[in-house]
Amino acid sequence: MSLFVNKKRLVKIGAAVILLLTVQLFVFSPRNTEEQLSQTGEPGALSMVPIEATSDKSQSPIPGADSGDIVRTGGGFKFTQENNNSPVDSLFNLLVETKPKSPPLAKYIHGEKAQQKFSSDPDFHFSEKYLMGLLEIKETTLLDLETQHQHFVDKIRDLPMSIFGDPQKQISGDGIVMVGGGRFSWLALLNINQLRSAGCQLPVEVFIASEQEYERDFCDRLLPALNAKCVLGFEELPLQRYREKLRIDGYQYKSLAIFASGFKRVLLLDADNVVIHNPDILFDWSVFEEYGLVLWPDCWSRTTHPYFYRIADIEVGDHPVRGQFMDRESPDEWNYHDLPGTLPNPASESGMLLVNKEKQVDTLFLSLYYNMFGPSHYYPLLTQGGAGQGDKDTFIAAAYALRKPVYQVKQNMKFLGYHDTYGFHAKALGQWDPTTVAEEKTPPYLSNFYDFQNENDSRLMFMHLSYPKLYPDKLRDEISWEQNGELRHRKLYPGRLPNSAYGFDLRMWELITQLICPQWTPNEAIDAASVEIQDKLTGLDLQYIKNSKGNAECESLFLPHLEYLRRHTSTEEEFYVYE
Repeated sequence: MSLFVNKKRLVKIGAAVILLLTVQLFVFSPRNTEEQLSQTGEPGALSMVPIEATSDKSQSPIPGADSGDIVRTGGGFKFTQENNNSPVDSLFNLLVETKPKSPPLAKYIHGEKAQQKFSSDPDFHFSEKYLMGLLEIKETTLLDLETQHQHFVDKIRDLPMSIFGDPQKQISGDGIVMVGGGRFSWLALLNINQLRSAGCQLPVEVFIASEQEYERDFCDRLLPALNAKCVLGFEELPLQRYREKLRIDGYQYKSLAIFASGFKRVLLLDADNVVIHNPDILFDWSVFEEYGLVLWPDCWSRTTHPYFYRIADIEVGDHPVRGQFMDRESPDEWNYHDLPGTLPNPASESGMLLVNKEKQVDTLFLSLYYNMFGPSHYYPLLTQGGAGQGDKDTFIAAAYALRKPVYQVKQNMKFLGYHDTYGFHAKALGQWDPTTVAEEKTPPYLSNFYDFQNENDSRLMFMHLSYPKLYPDKLRDEISWEQNGELRHRKLYPGRLPNSAYGFDLRMWELITQLICPQWTPNEAIDAASVEIQDKLTGLDLQYIKNSKGNAECESLFLPHLEYLRRHTSTEEEFYVYE
């Protein structure tokens, strides 16, 4: 039997009395039973199965703050020191009010963090016993986290927001959101140019968190020419006022970018996560219409601490309902996250996320809470120091905690890269287009990686270019090497993608060189990868490119590399290397 099955509210309240001796206790109202959410289907319905609400909450936004309290800007509203009673301030005040009082979770029982294993690994069991033996969590800390979590969940029902965003701002339509600033603005510029080259016409917003990262030319000239704009977090959100009370840095920016967005339905993309095909079709996908939240998988096994389910008041079953070890007799040979009620394997990736901000308003509030207190508490709880610890699992965790529907794409991500005499070198993470027949055919919770080459109806939608990120001043050793005094070139992503009409490596270098190299000339050969953009050399206006002298190697390296790729274009017989 799982250690944390059927935790009752009465037990929690009684246990909280003990907490009064060590931490400040917030008073919170009991959960509204009419708003309790239950899930249908088999016990412990899985993440690909919608979790239906027995009743839905409707909220009406209250009138906005007095117009004298705000300064209207091009992107929304600029917070002033006098504007302390806005709906957005209500949210930030609640975050401060429900901040965990306990010390950060940083100590591991035996000094060992969670093992990093693929979800398909057949030789390791992430059992309850194993997961309980990693992160040290004292009972007083556990009670504190339970209390503050429940208080936040109860209070978000009272927030004057029917959508995840400022009710004083017009929020409508579909669009793409990225986080920029500093060198990320270069990645965003490259990303948006690829979006347009792929035929995407959706508007794009680039979130700039701090005034120090704001570049007027980028926001006022470069982006508008691409049907994009900056959203200035330092003006639209009271970040400076709460910075001493809340940790607000990179990991919180994604949630805040969604919140500050003027779009109702958002495709959130990391700046280094570029599309291969036009992603507009994702917004018309019936599954997105039904669920309102679509996530893509990571490759790693989940390593969430079992105490998270007690903190979030999630009931966990006592026998596996999925996974490769579900037929084993001993609990020590089960994966804990194959039990009903738990977040299923594999873990989630947050490099892309598709969300309806109205349908999933509470989920987004709770994921913001997890991210605000992620570095101190919830990231260790959700990952225990395992692979990719950060914001990636906060969205699915919030949906499960609130019994909200969430869909995680069934086709497993793919490493893409090249082989040499030293072995395989992963250079990107590929994620599939879930609107294809291949997604329908793929069974949930695969025990092994999906083999795309057996299917003619699958195609990759995203390339998360993480190893390396395409910073021009960091690419010499990635794309070239010297042999006998001669410069040699290397493809990072060799071959042609399945169901794609162009070579991705060449496409990226056509864009990079047009953005920063004055000597670029069009490809004389006809190649679908060799697009020509209208506004060339705009990358040279970015402070990052100026400071790093990112175009210094245009003639000596980048343009020769482009010509190499043009001469060595992909053929139909070549395939990407997948691992």
